[in-house]
Amino acid sequence: MTPKNQSTDKLLKKGIMKNAGIRWTILLTLRNASPIGALEAIILSVVQSDYPNETLEELRHNFDYLESLALITFHVMPHGRPDRRCYKLTANGLAYVAGAPLAETGIARPSSVKRAGRSKTA
Repeated sequence: MTPKNQSTDKLLKKGIMKNAGIRWTILLTLRNASPIGALEAIILSVVQSDYPNETLEELRHNFDYLESLALITFHVMPHGRPDRRCYKLTANGLAYVAGAPLAETGIARPSSVKRAGRSKTA
């Protein structure tokens, strides 16, 4: 493998880990905002505390990913600007944040989160 390929691989892995961390931050933010949910601007502010260069466009890609897994849902606010979205966790999203297993990858859930259905002695 050439040095150029190695640096490309490192950048790719760094981007994947960044997105995985952002997705976990989104899920935790929405858990704390339950049951009301949170506007994307609030979630962006929380994400930017850890990832200062994150943009709304990049954040929406992560929202789309989480929505494709049925972990979150959104609705457009009935008043104000039409591009304002309010996101909420689904029942699957709440279970995943609480520790339920998920077959999909791409979310950086810490290993310290207890897995649902497993005893501490196992």
